Amino acid sequence: MPKFCSNCGREINENNKFCDNCGTQAIPDILQPQNAQDNEKIYKDAMKGVRKHKAKTCFNSCIITLGVISLAIILLGFLIAYFTGAFTPSK
Repeated sequence: MPKFCSNCGREINENNKFCDNCGTQAIPDILQPQNAQDNEKIYKDAMKGVRKHKAKTCFNSCIITLGVISLAIILLGFLIAYFTGAFTPSK
C-alpha cells in the first residue's frame, strides 16, 4: 500500500523515511489510512480542530480589540475633560 505525505500529499516511496518533495518525516505504515473512508475521516477530524482553533483565535482577537477601543474612549474622555477645564482644583 502506498504512503502519502501528511504535509504535501505526494506519494512517498515505501522505503523512504522523508518526503522527497517537502522533507516532512513519513508517517509509519501503522498510522497510514487503510482506505479512502479512513483518509476522509482523518481529514474531517483534522478540519474540526482547525475550525475550533480559528474560532478561538477570532474570539480572542475581538475581545482584545474591544478592550483597546474601550481604553481609548476612556483616555479620550479624560483628555477632553482636562483641556476643557472640567478638572479644576478645589480649595
